[in-house]
Amino acid sequence: MNSLEALIVLSSVDGLGVQHLRKLLSVFRVPEAIFDIQDHRTLSETAAISFELSRRILESRLQVEPRKILDNCYQRGVSPIHFLDEAYPKNLAAIYDPPILLYVKGTLLEEDRFALGVVGSRRASAYGIQVASRFAAELAEKGITIVSGLALGIDRASHEGALRVKGRTIAVLGSGVDVIYPKENRKVYETIIERGAVISESPLGTEPRPFHFPKRNRIIAGLSIGILVVEAGEKSGSLITARLATDEGREVYAIPGRIDSPYSSGTHRLIQEGVMLVTKPDEILEDLYPVLKSTVASAEMPELTDEEVSVYNLINDQPGSPDGLSEKLNLDPNQVLQILTRLELQGKVKRLWGGSFVKLCHSREGGNPG
Repeated sequence: MNSLEALIVLSSVDGLGVQHLRKLLSVFRVPEAIFDIQDHRTLSETAAISFELSRRILESRLQVEPRKILDNCYQRGVSPIHFLDEAYPKNLAAIYDPPILLYVKGTLLEEDRFALGVVGSRRASAYGIQVASRFAAELAEKGITIVSGLALGIDRASHEGALRVKGRTIAVLGSGVDVIYPKENRKVYETIIERGAVISESPLGTEPRPFHFPKRNRIIAGLSIGILVVEAGEKSGSLITARLATDEGREVYAIPGRIDSPYSSGTHRLIQEGVMLVTKPDEILEDLYPVLKSTVASAEMPELTDEEVSVYNLINDQPGSPDGLSEKLNLDPNQVLQILTRLELQGKVKRLWGGSFVKLCHSREGGNPG
């Protein structure tokens, strides 16, 4: 048994979270060594965990077939990623109780750390659908990954808004990643896999259950540096997501709705409690800018890609516009805008009033800008 196989087994143990697992790893160093212990009393005493939890851990070894699960994943194009893996999302790893294991269909990228969760009512109004789609599209154009839960209503509108402008989006499911719920979302589900990722902490084949969704909501909050609530009733799950985000020190924003709409009562209560009211996407970007900058500063930034260098080198002393640069480079304008946003966050270019960019630092001859 290797580490991934051991973590697949451990992730199935009821009541075993990352905090318990870290305690176990402080003793056993690698996950597979936990199963070298044959007796649950010995495991309990060695790792200083409860007798009942140690019993469940050792019983799980007999109940779960990790190699069979892995084979099924690989056949379906699903990648299991554990919380010790370098590929595990950094934002999510920073929360108190991240999932031990994520099942990923599609691709997670380093740039997904610049993510905003967009949540709201399944029974959204036409106004809510329109606003969610517009905000998601405009933010995705500027390099923000849109995270939501693939439900009907606000979730779906958010994913579709990002996809419409060829931006990135991540769907977090309350079922296995191979179980599309609701079924009406099959087309958007398939497009998300092509241009982003569908993820879940539940094994393949897991059907959606009510108790899965609060756990799903903590992943949406954890992946994101901020949460936007578009429409939410008084007992909406979106309010849970907002509170989870607040608990983890993430920013929360709310869009006001009609005062007589039941779908806006929860949103308005958030605003009354001090959540920032927003009416346009740029207000979110302006508020998040210090967070985005600190996220870049705290990460090891890879060297610029060839496309980023090409865009950077075309910006001379005169301001460059995304449209003008895209025409010269024969690239999609939205792609150029995303590249410019990444360069801005790295302190290499500055955005001017009107949307043009100027260079802040000069590249060395034949080298990477810096």
